[in-house]
Amino acid sequence: MKIFKFLSLLFLLLAMTSCSEIEQENVYIDPDHEIPDYQNLEWINSDPISIGESIGNGEIVLIDFWTYTCVNCIRTFPFLNEWNQKYKDDGLKIIGVHTPEFEFEKVKKNIIKSVKKNNLEYPIVLDNDFEIWDEFKNRYWPAKYLFNSKGEIVYTHFGEGGYVEAEKEIRKLLEEKNIDLSEKEIGDIEYQEIAESVFGGFYDENAGMNKDNADGERQFYRMTRELYMGSDRNLSYGGIYSGNLDYYDNIGKPHNYVDEYEYSHNKFYLSGNWSNDFESIISNIDEPSSLDYLSFKFRSKSVNGVFSSNENAEVIVKIDGNFLTKDEAGIDVKFDEKGRSYITVDQPKMYSLLILPIYDERIITLFPQKKNISIFAFTFGSYEEGF
Repeated sequence: MKIFKFLSLLFLLLAMTSCSEIEQENVYIDPDHEIPDYQNLEWINSDPISIGESIGNGEIVLIDFWTYTCVNCIRTFPFLNEWNQKYKDDGLKIIGVHTPEFEFEKVKKNIIKSVKKNNLEYPIVLDNDFEIWDEFKNRYWPAKYLFNSKGEIVYTHFGEGGYVEAEKEIRKLLEEKNIDLSEKEIGDIEYQEIAESVFGGFYDENAGMNKDNADGERQFYRMTRELYMGSDRNLSYGGIYSGNLDYYDNIGKPHNYVDEYEYSHNKFYLSGNWSNDFESIISNIDEPSSLDYLSFKFRSKSVNGVFSSNENAEVIVKIDGNFLTKDEAGIDVKFDEKGRSYITVDQPKMYSLLILPIYDERIITLFPQKKNISIFAFTFGSYEEGF
């Protein structure tokens, strides 16, 4: 792989996960520090397991923190499933810790739907009150902690990627217990394949490069950050998320917004009547209108959104003011007899809205067709296969 492409890939992976590697102090299972049991919590795919006992009795344990609307977590599932099928009989125990990002992610039936859809067969514990999250001092979705047979954390990884590296660490610990893995091939995907179109890129406004001085230089790739709709998270190190200035004067109550702004990157814009809630924005329309919408400019290949509704509800999806074409539509997009593109919000989850043929800079607009549709967040990606 060429150097410039490799560096671009590294930057992209950091941008997509909003996670970074940090020093993780080893945790030991000894009289001064013992991971609690958590047998009092709810479990899926298993009777309650003593996590502390599993870690402390010589097993190789991989703890995986996730939440079911997190696209970065979803992208890791094929690798977790492969490791579980390949090594569980050799002594690897994967324990998924589902720690919710949004309130509806605490509902067990919602989590079970995701578990079945993604064919997750290893034990999963519901960490609704962040007990295990806090014990590990974790800050990331997804996050992996690998324990050796002495109860020490010997490997951590935050965010996507690092799959070959993680599997090598798992095999190393199993081989130390004299497990013969010679008949089991190691995976060969370190990161999912990034679309070639990504590396055409855009120049960052602050990168110091432009069309006049960039000849022979590596283009600076930039993808839209994760956007949060709710007021609780509407300020980050990257600045505010809402482009409507009156959003911040109407927290916790309905308001009629006017979209009269020139769109900036990494912000969303509202038009019409919306309630500004702590976790989401909620549609307040009495009937569908072309003046009631949410819109934003993005740079990516795919767009995903987290929605919920009290009843089945449609949301019209447009790009640059037009209905989608089939080769622009995300996995959850449908088309009516007139060719109008929409999603049906029938459960609280992440919906795939756009998968474009190439990485691009576009504007997406969403028109709620009913009252009480909640919109929580948007995530972006530029993988070859989309999503």
